[in-house]
Amino acid sequence: MKTLSAKSYLSRGLVRSLRGKSGYLTNQSIELACHEGIIHSRVTLLASQFQPVSLDLRLGSHAYRIQSSFLPENDTVEIKLNEVKLYEIDLRDGAIYLIPLLEELDFPKNFQGRTNPKSSTGRLDMFTRVIVDHGHRFDEVPSGYKGKMYLEVIPRSFPVRV
Repeated sequence: MKTLSAKSYLSRGLVRSLRGKSGYLTNQSIELACHEGIIHSRVTLLASQFQPVSLDLRLGSHAYRIQSSFLPENDTVEIKLNEVKLYEIDLRDGAIYLIPLLEELDFPKNFQGRTNPKSSTGRLDMFTRVIVDHGHRFDEVPSGYKGKMYLEVIPRSFPVRV
């Protein structure tokens, strides 16, 4: 019996079967993508992060108070952040913060992604969305993207502690 590695499965099976299609990856496909390094983190991924059709992303150790919301367009988020960063501080209501996420991506050229907040953020009266380097839209990860992700957080009615 021939053993099929995650890499060969991704390159021959998963990627080919998804070419030209849209939809969600299953938990098993997300785990394979992590094993292959398509999704990776500086900190070990936890089993509790894997959901039926998603991966829960974790906040990094820093948050930045910024002047305004932005899309990096043709720059990296870090370059734009240096232009709009006011300071690092506790999360307070009514302000806009940018928090680097622990997970990073290394998508194949025919992989793209979409992020969306957990329903609990809405119930907590917070607005959140993800941006990526050279991004032109919130919550969208373009095909072939390689790099960091950042979470924009806007508490609407009360201070938030993470």
